Amino acid sequence: MAEFIDIFDKAMGKNKLYNEVKNNFARETFDLEVLMTILEDLAKDKKNLWSTISPQTSAFLFRKMRDEGVDYIDLLADANTARTCLSELKGIIRKECFEAVQTNADMILEVYDQLFKRLSQSELAQGRLGGFRQSGDKKFPYPTNLKIFTTNYDTCIETLLNRHQVNFTQGIVPRYGYNVFDVDSFNDKDQKVGVFKLHGSVDLFRKNGEIRQLPVYTPDMGLTYLGEEYGEELMRYPIEFGGYRHVIESPYLDLFRLFRDRMRVGLSQLWLLIGSSFRDRTICSIINDVLRLKERGEQPIVLFVNPSGKAIVERLKKWGMNTFAGLISVVEASFGTSECITKLDEALNPQRTIDRARRQKLSAKRP
Repeated sequence: MAEFIDIFDKAMGKNKLYNEVKNNFARETFDLEVLMTILEDLAKDKKNLWSTISPQTSAFLFRKMRDEGVDYIDLLADANTARTCLSELKGIIRKECFEAVQTNADMILEVYDQLFKRLSQSELAQGRLGGFRQSGDKKFPYPTNLKIFTTNYDTCIETLLNRHQVNFTQGIVPRYGYNVFDVDSFNDKDQKVGVFKLHGSVDLFRKNGEIRQLPVYTPDMGLTYLGEEYGEELMRYPIEFGGYRHVIESPYLDLFRLFRDRMRVGLSQLWLLIGSSFRDRTICSIINDVLRLKERGEQPIVLFVNPSGKAIVERLKKWGMNTFAGLISVVEASFGTSECITKLDEALNPQRTIDRARRQKLSAKRP
């Protein structure tokens, strides 16, 4: 999310509104989610803005003098300006997400292949995940009851599973010649891998009362391959959206319910959390409550891969989510790096790591 700012700088560097927002935040606290939250607020009419303003937008306005902040809302950041800026940024995000999969498919496979290979060989995973299966091409071991939840919009996970011929469900069913998203199609009885995209996806669009999956052939989002307009995109950008109206809308309400259900079923399993900033309080609250209300003393093993993981755990504690924070073991590394694989190996094989340390200690004592 932070790296998107570098991309925006190149494409939007002369945009007045973009720079006004960016320059009011320190670099380490400003990323795509903060930017989109503020712009979505500023794109509302004034009545809706003041009744549903986000903490990020409040912080942005209060950093200015009172009169300047009011002038800013009334003059510079009129809704049309904000909407235009927001539209341009969304176009850049779609383009980057689409091109990332098109140009980096082999790298995506390499990174995830290493991860799942290490999982299939680990002490913790073998004991907690109930066994592994082989993919259709026999090159990819994956947990029997694998459930993947993501707030990413890209289609990296789908690319991985398709290339390895893994049977998975993401809530897509054929209907009237279209591929349509239907949360009721998620079903654990068929033992498919489940992919749940909690913030939407770059290839989902709402049109005529349905959510359709459409391949994104054109980065500029003109017409679909069927010669139709795409419709409303199904991606939710703001950090705080979980606390506002979107959380009670379908399909997000249904997806969060499925998330909670799967969390409860997986209380005795291994949870691998990769890269998330955990700034969506709804997601954090669901996890914390499921763990707090756990039955029969069940506790998952929770590994959190993030170079800033310890700071994020401290923030969870400040939010009062101590149960969740207390179970997290941080793997402080960037996902996809060789350092990450090494540290994950140590976390996934604790006894092996302890034995290796003992041997090294004994070897050091020998003359």
